[in-house]
Amino acid sequence: MTDNLGSVQLDQQRHGTISRSHNRKGLVLQQAGKFNEARIAFLKASDEAVKAGNLREAKINDKNADIADALHWLRNGFEAEKAGKTTKANIAYRMGIDAAERAGDKKTANQLRKANDALVKQKGGSGSYKSTGENCALINGKYACN
Repeated sequence: MTDNLGSVQLDQQRHGTISRSHNRKGLVLQQAGKFNEARIAFLKASDEAVKAGNLREAKINDKNADIADALHWLRNGFEAEKAGKTTKANIAYRMGIDAAERAGDKKTANQLRKANDALVKQKGGSGSYKSTGENCALINGKYACN
């Protein structure tokens, strides 16, 4: 049995079928707003697709994982902003932009940029809040800008 896309010889353990199952689970979780769980399901789907010899499906699942991650950060940023936690919101929006860009999801990246830039503008462009024009990255578990 195979997923009809990967090589049968590489998929004796039904990795392709398992990959599709994880992918469907990820889609359901994402639609339910459980973005972290969806991301994990998509990463498992990607791993199984690689084992099945289906790199095309693996790449799609990696992209889906990054989209779920971006949506997670968008929601976290919005919730932090509502709670008055501006620094946390700023970091969440920036992390989401990174994830959306990895996925090639321009729509979500632009949505995150707009939210972040509005936040920075609202706070008067304070040096402690980073606009999307600044160079920032996650380094050793800490989000830093230079």
